[in-house]
Amino acid sequence: MNPLELGILITVVTLVIVGIIMVVTLLILSRVSRAQIAKAREQFPQALAVLNANFAGLTADPGVRLRGNGILVITRDELYFKQWVTNREFRVPTRAVQSVELVQNFMGRWSFTPILKVNFIGSEGQGVAIGWHVRDAESVKQQIEALIK
Repeated sequence: MNPLELGILITVVTLVIVGIIMVVTLLILSRVSRAQIAKAREQFPQALAVLNANFAGLTADPGVRLRGNGILVITRDELYFKQWVTNREFRVPTRAVQSVELVQNFMGRWSFTPILKVNFIGSEGQGVAIGWHVRDAESVKQQIEALIK
């Protein structure tokens, strides 16, 4: 086998291994997602929506850059988010929500997809914003806006 054939073989085997790793990772994430959604539906039977979300940050806690996947639950009383890996929880009472917007830039990070930005009054009376990447951000935005009117 000449060096060119060997290089091609190594490249193909590497791509196959990387592909397998990606498929297995996506399957694991899908299973975790389904389990977390089911658990959240049990915990919040009154939920208006339970969806996967990717945390984009909290302006009241700018030093903490723990972005990550989790579950966003929308109820009449609150927006609840729990990250999968860190188990950090964020609760935003709907009565504290001032506005909801879709932005491309949040806390210094730019995104190709809209970020759902919720502006609210924090526990100490200061203006705070929290952001998530969610599927169909426009309809989630409208749902939250309907709750705060």
